[in-house]
Amino acid sequence: DRNYVMCLGIDKAEDGLSVSYGFPDLKALTGDGDNIHYPVSTIDGKDMDAAAEAYGKQANKRLDFGQLQMIVFDRNIIEDPKAMAEVLEYIKNHQEFTRTVLVCMADKTAKDIVALDEDVNGSIGIYLRQMFENNSKEYQLTVGDLIIGMSLPKEKQEIAVISKGKDVPVIKSIADVVGYYLAKEQPTG
Repeated sequence: DRNYVMCLGIDKAEDGLSVSYGFPDLKALTGDGDNIHYPVSTIDGKDMDAAAEAYGKQANKRLDFGQLQMIVFDRNIIEDPKAMAEVLEYIKNHQEFTRTVLVCMADKTAKDIVALDEDVNGSIGIYLRQMFENNSKEYQLTVGDLIIGMSLPKEKQEIAVISKGKDVPVIKSIADVVGYYLAKEQPTG
């Protein structure tokens, strides 16, 4: 009765947010399962609640964020302190979001990164988490760090900026987050 969200993409849209949900391919991850892989679902809504509600009206299962591996923000939302604060408040007020979930910023849209779910084996959320944990330990900013940053407006942190490679995401640069929103970006290398 649940769809486990493994990767959450949040883009700023004209009238609110565009939220992309990436789900696991259980057969690819465990060797078991019914070989049903739910495709990425992107829902527009005025806020996170509205997007989740709209998802519920079209799905046969409810969203579950208990296994979430990665949150991808688009540049437009992370540059907007008000929009970012609203999203972080939503996450803060929903206990199913673990504070240790990693976050990154999409070079273009978060939807493009979550759409890579179809190209990687198992889940783009797991792929990104493993990419950061195994090869890019310096880029392990969590959603909990951003929530704490809401009360520490001068705290500087670094967030990885990822872009869509051929079939996989790649780290393009790093950006400075002051408190909880974007300050500036620097190329990696």
